[in-house]
Amino acid sequence: MIDINDLNYLDAHEEFNLPFRKERYTANLGQLLKQWGIIIGKGMFALLYFFYRGYYKQLEKYDIALLGFTGNNLRVVKPIQEKLDRRTIVFDFKNLPFRRNEFYAMLYSPLVFWNYLMETGYMKKVYASEFMSFCRTYGWYIGANKILKRIKPQILVVSNDHIYFQRTFFRVAQTLGIKTVYVQHASVSENFPPLEFDYAFLDGQESLDKYTFNNKICKSKIFFLGNPRFDIIKAYNFEHCVFNNKCGIAINTVDLPDKITDLIRRLYIEIKNIKITLRAHPGSDEKFWKNFSNKNNCSFSNAKIENPFLFIAQNDFFISGESSFHLDVALTGKMSFYYNFTGKTIIDVYGYLKSGLTKVLPDNLTLIEYYINNCKGRTQLLQYYASNYGTSDWGKSATLIASKLEELLNTCTT
Repeated sequence: MIDINDLNYLDAHEEFNLPFRKERYTANLGQLLKQWGIIIGKGMFALLYFFYRGYYKQLEKYDIALLGFTGNNLRVVKPIQEKLDRRTIVFDFKNLPFRRNEFYAMLYSPLVFWNYLMETGYMKKVYASEFMSFCRTYGWYIGANKILKRIKPQILVVSNDHIYFQRTFFRVAQTLGIKTVYVQHASVSENFPPLEFDYAFLDGQESLDKYTFNNKICKSKIFFLGNPRFDIIKAYNFEHCVFNNKCGIAINTVDLPDKITDLIRRLYIEIKNIKITLRAHPGSDEKFWKNFSNKNNCSFSNAKIENPFLFIAQNDFFISGESSFHLDVALTGKMSFYYNFTGKTIIDVYGYLKSGLTKVLPDNLTLIEYYINNCKGRTQLLQYYASNYGTSDWGKSATLIASKLEELLNTCTT
């Protein structure tokens, strides 16, 4: 039995979803039918892949399978794979045979539509707004089952615990008796699903506190090994806490362009000779934000190509809203400021303001230099977020995790 509400965790669990995500949901039938048309079109086209004999060509037997799919996910799992002395494969959209999934999504689409008809309130809005995701969940679950049975890994490493791309593989692996391992790809919030993996490699105690918030049950064996996405920090020569005139603004998918424009104008007026670079979330419309940057006399950092720490190295201080980018900045020794680009009440979803990791951007922008010059003595706080920060193991998380995976693999085969 496929539980698509579990596999689409954040969308289907109202109590764990965020207000600015829920506000975009609507029970509009026209919107649903438009998505259904796309599903049918892609499903019919996917029939061609059932006649392609090389569909599973690259799928042999592997000891460990790691799931990437997005740039942020791949920055976590690729360094781990490079340290492993085993037969491994990293799945992303380029090498994963997922085209047939669209056919299965089409087949199950009437069932999703039936769910829409039967539901009321919040879930009716979710099924309408995310109709394609729910249909594709069926397809991905069936596809994951076929792929994992073919490659027969001993261990599956997942870098996202709430998106159906990866959650389908995780649940299938459980049914097949494959050991599951979770590695964070970014900071987590208290609205994330409970840890139900066999093993969870968390950044630090801060992550576990959120995963067990409000008595959520943790079924995973926990290891604090830092995170491979931070290993690259040691490769850069960061100039800590220096105020010059280079400002980086990191934009999330929920941020409003008008709010960003207003802040840019203020910065140009109040800070002499300031240079601003915008970096939009990799899931955003790249073309739109390139044009937006040009119109506002800003440089543009392409998050789909450029590592976030290169962006940090090229700027002196940073401004962002609800984003785990604040932690990335802090771990380099630099300073970021929180600015509410949503126009809604501040949520502080990651708790960075509460912990003091970042500060709200002051109304008087001339105070920025004062705060930057006094952002020292944060080692203990940063170790709460990244357990190996400031230790001899800093910059070695990929090696530590790979070593632990080798150890776990030996237990699987004995």
